[in-house]
Amino acid sequence: MQHTRTSFATLAWRSALVSTMLAVAGCITVRNSNVADTDHRSIAVITDTSVAEGGKLLVDGTNGRVTVSRDPTLSQLEVTAEFHCGGATQAESNDRVKHTRLIAERTTDGGIHVHAKFPALQSGAAHSPSDSANLDIRAARLDGIEITTNNGRIKVEGFAGQLKARTSNGVIRINGHSGPVLLQTSNGTIDARNIGTPAELETSNGTVEASLASGQDGPVSVRTSNGGVRLELPASWSGHVEAETSNGRVNLEGSGRSKNIAIDKAHGTMDIDGAGKSKASILSSNGNVRVTALAAAPATAAAPATPAATATPPVTK
Repeated sequence: MQHTRTSFATLAWRSALVSTMLAVAGCITVRNSNVADTDHRSIAVITDTSVAEGGKLLVDGTNGRVTVSRDPTLSQLEVTAEFHCGGATQAESNDRVKHTRLIAERTTDGGIHVHAKFPALQSGAAHSPSDSANLDIRAARLDGIEITTNNGRIKVEGFAGQLKARTSNGVIRINGHSGPVLLQTSNGTIDARNIGTPAELETSNGTVEASLASGQDGPVSVRTSNGGVRLELPASWSGHVEAETSNGRVNLEGSGRSKNIAIDKAHGTMDIDGAGKSKASILSSNGNVRVTALAAAPATAAAPATPAATATPPVTK
């Protein structure tokens, strides 16, 4: 019987920045290679590269997590990758991990494309099921983000522009994104806090917890096939809310701003500050649904007017 082994070699390199508008990481400088210990246990593979920041970020993940975090102190985008490679033998997996490349390159429209390139197996197969790349990306500024990974969690914090994040099996966590949001996972929870609109969140198996950032007033769509939903709408949001679940209860809270509330256990509607211009649509096939519209901030009382100064007439002698 043939067994597949996995190796994480200790591999560190940093590519030279060729040009801010050209591909980066064309050549690899390998430093300190320690392929495997005597017990063939998995040990870390660390690879680094950098490219001038700015533009849209496009990430193609491979069976691993993708994290994108904001660091205002950086002058260029930085990527750290951890590679896992499989092979029919330990020697093959060790060799493949040494030849796996992390690529960060400029696209024709000025964006940045980050992905891993794995060498083919000796059998001729392009990839091993054990191949994976965990990608940690840091930047001060990005003009939009698009992430796709086949099997792994996604986390994004503190950016603006359009965000698209898709994974076939993993959790999606977003914290503080200013701009339109599209989040999709086929098996995992979605936790999206302080996000922009329009917002579309979908999972086929997992709970969804989401809140719109203050000042947002666009449409929201939430779908889950198996899990509860909690959605918080800011004081800036107004419009029509419709929520439905096939197996659970619907709870709608308007914080004094709601009108025309109608709830029949598993289905409910309400209008926030009248019919409004936006719509929130929430659907779960198995779980409770709760939608809360935050109360408007109390108006600040105007300071009393300062009486005009009265001139003092000169003294007549």
